[in-house]
This record gives sequence, C-alpha cells and structure tokens, in this order.
Amino acid sequence: MAGRLKFVLASSSPRRLALLAQIGVEPDRVIAGSVDETPKKSELPRNLARRLAQAKLDAAMEIVRSE
Repeated sequence: MAGRLKFVLASSSPRRLALLAQIGVEPDRVIAGSVDETPKKSELPRNLARRLAQAKLDAAMEIVRSE
C-alpha cells in the first residue's frame, strides 16, 4: 500500500489554519493560488462558496502539476 494521503489546503487564510488547528488537523502543505474572490452579480452565497472552492482547487492542482 502506498503512503498516506496528503492533506493540501488550497487557502492561505490564517483563520482557516487556526480553525483546523483547533480540531487537531494540520495540513501537509498550504498552496495559495491567485483566485479572484469577487462575487458575481446576484450570485448566491452557496454558489459563490462552491465556485471559489473549485477555483482554488484548480489553482492548487495547476501548481502541484507544474512542480
């Protein structure tokens, strides 16, 4: 069996890191891609969160693949 899965956090938010630390979770790596977090006109919060999560994932994966 291969080694354990790595936990990569695609956010540089100090608050997010602090919240994870409170529950005893430490990411193996933090990769903060450049993502415009401006909401689109009439975008609902749930849709904004989903879109930003996907954009951050895509940006982090691009960084990982280029290494």
